[in-house]
Amino acid sequence: MQHDHVVAGLAAALQVGALTADAAALEARRIADNDEPTSAKPRRRATTEADRAVAATVTSLTQRRLAQLPKDTRPMPDVSIVELFGEVLLDKIDKLVECRDH
Repeated sequence: MQHDHVVAGLAAALQVGALTADAAALEARRIADNDEPTSAKPRRRATTEADRAVAATVTSLTQRRLAQLPKDTRPMPDVSIVELFGEVLLDKIDKLVECRDH
């Protein structure tokens, strides 16, 4: 990716109030794909309703990736073994304490 695209991506992300690396990378990639590195000129942060509406459309890469994942249909894990292990461990500790006290 060219330096101009990265700088323009940073500027585009900042102009809508997005302060994450994901937003800057997404904007830089969009600008590089359109090959318009000068289209995003730095300006003030989003302060008007229109600016806030544009800022609301910026999506992080993590949110975008998570939205594309299929629904997890696996059953919840069984934690009974953990409870059993805890009980056994407590019994052993009690026995060690008894041995130490005698």
